[in-house]
Amino acid sequence: MKKRIAIFDLTDCEGCEITVTDLARKLVEKENFEIVNWRLIQEKNSFDNIDIALVEGTVYSKDELDLLKLIRKKSKYLIAFGACAITGGVQALLTGKERQEACKKIYHNRYKLKNPDLKPIDAYIKVDFRLPGCPPNPVQVEKTFADILAGRPPQPITYPVCFECKKNENPCLLKQGKVCLGPITRGGCNSICVNRGDHCWGCWGLNDEPAMKSLIRRLATIGLSHDEIKKHLEVFWKNYEE
Repeated sequence: MKKRIAIFDLTDCEGCEITVTDLARKLVEKENFEIVNWRLIQEKNSFDNIDIALVEGTVYSKDELDLLKLIRKKSKYLIAFGACAITGGVQALLTGKERQEACKKIYHNRYKLKNPDLKPIDAYIKVDFRLPGCPPNPVQVEKTFADILAGRPPQPITYPVCFECKKNENPCLLKQGKVCLGPITRGGCNSICVNRGDHCWGCWGLNDEPAMKSLIRRLATIGLSHDEIKKHLEVFWKNYEE
């Protein structure tokens, strides 16, 4: 029997969904899966007997919270899909008070926030698995689906991004006196940002044993102030421990 897949987005950029459009077609062609709910590709959608639900984004309104709870109720496995769903994403950087002040400057004084504090979706419902990244790697998504299809729990990657940088023969940015969060970030992205000339931002989350204090000391030695280090770390890790 085919596994029934549903893909949902809350408040987000929808980039995570776009990365799996080709993968979704591939899975359906293999006849192992059936897409029963995905507003980006089909008009008729179902909430009945969902085997795997991917949920992207953060909760911004009561309607989205109601939708999230319905998805949880109707799904056998619910996967937090991407950095926004797992950490709150870059839109969660501001506190409620900071968000209100920003909205006054950007919009009108009468504009009212629907949800001042954006949180990971596991603050509202039980999450079975997590697929990190901004966006996630389609290869990792496919592996997760294969694990579920085989009846085994998906295993998260434990090695840091540095492992992938070495494999891809990238020179170490920290050794060059540049910012990089690779040593404390979970691998799986194939060091895509560093491959393209940028540094690791940490969107895949902290690895199992992050040497946070060591990295902070290293960033300080290359000239970053405490506030600058904090700003880099808080892009995806709002509540990191120094």
